Amino acid sequence: MTIEWSEASQSVIHIAMEMIEKYHPHLKEANIAFVYRSEAATNKGRKVLAQVSKFPIRLIPLLDEEYDFLIWVSKEDWEKVSDDIREALIDHELCHCKGNKFAGWSIVGHDFEEFTQIIERHGFWNADLLQILDKVEKYHQLEFDRLSKNLLDAVDEEIHGKVEAIKLPSAELEGAME
Repeated sequence: MTIEWSEASQSVIHIAMEMIEKYHPHLKEANIAFVYRSEAATNKGRKVLAQVSKFPIRLIPLLDEEYDFLIWVSKEDWEKVSDDIREALIDHELCHCKGNKFAGWSIVGHDFEEFTQIIERHGFWNADLLQILDKVEKYHQLEFDRLSKNLLDAVDEEIHGKVEAIKLPSAELEGAME
């Protein structure tokens, strides 16, 4: 099937703005473009629902604006998942975005990597995994608190950079995202 690219919906932008306000304030000055990819990609046999990259230089002449990051989201999957999963997906991609306007922007990798079988057999056996265990325990406490109090955080609309959906020709985007 041919991959098609389209402008991301306002629901993507809204969640991105919420996640930046709550967890990624350093990205308020970043210009982040979002697009839909018609379907998920695969990497090493795993389904990839979204992916961030530095904005491809060869796409800059096609737009009136300059962007620091480009995030694509699988439209097919976005339409099927809950808002909680949508928030986690966008939050995850934004975690890859580091830097600032002065020092420059970069993409960072994940904090840890491990096989589930190793955790099943040996538990949280190294410092990275112990740190994750601590975060999981804290999350469960926070989730309990959140559910018991039913808290809603307001989103402050003051964003200095741009977070918006863009439309690009599919042929140009396909080559840039490889």
